[in-house]
Amino acid sequence: MLDPVRRLVSGRKARYTEDGFDLDLCRLTDRIIIMGYPATGTASLYRNKRSDVIRFLQPYAPRYRIFNLCPLYENSYEASAFVTGGASNEEEAEEKVLGGPVERYPWPDHHPPPLSMVPVMAIGARRWYEKDERNVVVIHCKAGKGRSGTFALSLLLALPGLPPAPALTGDEKAKDANDMKAYGPLDPHAVLAKPGADVQDLSLEDKLEYLLRFHTLRRMSPAAKRYGVSIASQRRWLGYWVRLLKGEDPRDDALYGKKRVVLEYVKVRGPGLHGVGKVVAGGNERIAVQVLRYKDSIAASLRERELALARDPTTPTTFSDWDDRSEMFVHVGTLSQANDTQSSPLLHASTPTHLDPPAAVDGGSTPPSASASTGSLPSAVVKTPASSIADSPDLPPPSQTAATPTSTCANPRPSQTHVLVPRTSFMGPDSTSSTRRTEKEAKATVEQDGGIVLDADRELQLKFLVGKTGDRHGKLPEMAALAITWFIPSFEATAPMVSADHHSKLVISGKDLDFRKPFAGIDQVEVGWRWLS
Repeated sequence: MLDPVRRLVSGRKARYTEDGFDLDLCRLTDRIIIMGYPATGTASLYRNKRSDVIRFLQPYAPRYRIFNLCPLYENSYEASAFVTGGASNEEEAEEKVLGGPVERYPWPDHHPPPLSMVPVMAIGARRWYEKDERNVVVIHCKAGKGRSGTFALSLLLALPGLPPAPALTGDEKAKDANDMKAYGPLDPHAVLAKPGADVQDLSLEDKLEYLLRFHTLRRMSPAAKRYGVSIASQRRWLGYWVRLLKGEDPRDDALYGKKRVVLEYVKVRGPGLHGVGKVVAGGNERIAVQVLRYKDSIAASLRERELALARDPTTPTTFSDWDDRSEMFVHVGTLSQANDTQSSPLLHASTPTHLDPPAAVDGGSTPPSASASTGSLPSAVVKTPASSIADSPDLPPPSQTAATPTSTCANPRPSQTHVLVPRTSFMGPDSTSSTRRTEKEAKATVEQDGGIVLDADRELQLKFLVGKTGDRHGKLPEMAALAITWFIPSFEATAPMVSADHHSKLVISGKDLDFRKPFAGIDQVEVGWRWLS
């Protein structure tokens, strides 16, 4: 009776409807399962009913392990709910520590994880996957899409080769011959437009492109028009993971990085707030940017564990306390429009007055000393002629707005550029910092430092909000923001050997911002920073 409600909530994701089940779940491969949250109580009226999930997993017992990505403040359950008999003595000992066949790697919905969590969770999942060829990895977040897809693709990138699709006989999507054809194993030659010899020796970048599409076709319904991992910042993190796997880690090989940058400005180009956005802003067009990062306790613990795993691969990957009972982010500082800071000394002669496209040098790369583009984002998969890819549906665009015109206005106004400069700096860059400055101290620190001083190796969230400071708007749920984006400075621009007044900038297209609102009027963002010695 409630299945129509569950199908409505699961949206454009594929559902498993075999053997009497109707679950928000898919078999990505024969040994990797992705699903929505296994709920009880009221939540089970519109999400997967936990008893149904346990019944579905019973044939895999005791050879399955669940990887739960939900923070405690979002959803939680006792791991003992999934305890089954028949495990080996070693596995029983592991489950005793875990409380059941469940490992937790929590991070907030709609966001990328702390970067150090990616190798930690990939190693944890790979250990289980490779321990026995019968072992099955079961992944869930809340909806079983973005975070679960990021986790699954992180694991698949770390495993050799390309993944096979599950056997298609009785497949949950294959209802007729056409569906069998559309959702069968992908042909990497067609997807990547490469001859057979090249497919045998794929680069990790090509593999990521293939996996993004593979996950989309397995997890999403036929009508889906976007990647399953639809959030640009999560795809950017997968690009960072590729670099780590290739041994191209720009971070300092230490618990606390030494590289520092001063965030000097954010420039927003586009027609600006209009419609609902302008009404909410009280008739004006002011916007602000809040800078956030993961709590220092979380970032430091994960970085320490990542470094420990590099030294000793047998190091445990899970934590008894993830510090996830409440919000996992902290507010670092705020940028306001230049005219809201009056004659700010931060708006100096070196601050660019317009948005230049990233310049290319030999080989088409971007000079890190001048600017950094969104090169860390996985590129769109090559779209080949229909005749060579007839066995697969059309490729979804890489983000929600990729297939639409750049301007987000129905009747575009002339493009304008808003320059936002630092207003407050509430927290220092060191991972040991725990004292939040007062408003007065935060303003004085910006004046003293010339901006917001940040650890170049730490994750950085920019949240675009309505108002002079965004404080009122920032109290609403995160999805109410005009847009959000995440990046790590040291991954987007190379730190200079000599730091004499060295500046870098990151240019992000509006379509590569997360959850950009149509009324935000943001076509492009430029972030500028200065490197400290």
